[in-house]
Amino acid sequence: MEKRTVGVVLLIIGILIAVFGYFYGTNVSYNCPSNGCDPHMFDEINFIRYTIFAIGISISVIGIVLVVRSGVST
Repeated sequence: MEKRTVGVVLLIIGILIAVFGYFYGTNVSYNCPSNGCDPHMFDEINFIRYTIFAIGISISVIGIVLVVRSGVST
């Protein structure tokens, strides 16, 4: 498989993962007691969202690098 093809596939997959990470858990409703929510509850949910988003962006960057490098003649 050529570098350009692999780069385009990684770019598409990375964008899809980043979009999923961005919208993951955005419509979650929290049932907190009257004295407030546990602050650690939000950290766990946001950690998963941010990690998925960062992985998607990283895969997209790798795909862009492969596409650009395949276009450069050596």
